[in-house]
Amino acid sequence: MSELVTGHMERALPVMTEASVLLHLLLCPACRRYFAQMRTMVRMLQRGQMSPPARQVESDVLARLFPGGENLS
Repeated sequence: MSELVTGHMERALPVMTEASVLLHLLLCPACRRYFAQMRTMVRMLQRGQMSPPARQVESDVLARLFPGGENLS
């Protein structure tokens, strides 16, 4: 579905595919939420409203992925 949402947002889908996506979005609450999240993220990125993560985030993520310290950093 993510490729279809991207195509829908970029207005790049064939007419019948676009109609299918719109119908699915009408019927599927989970996909509507996903579409809304993607639309919000794109708008925030276009406006420059997203700030980079704190420096500690990378090491925290790596520590959770590789609890024994065998990370790649």
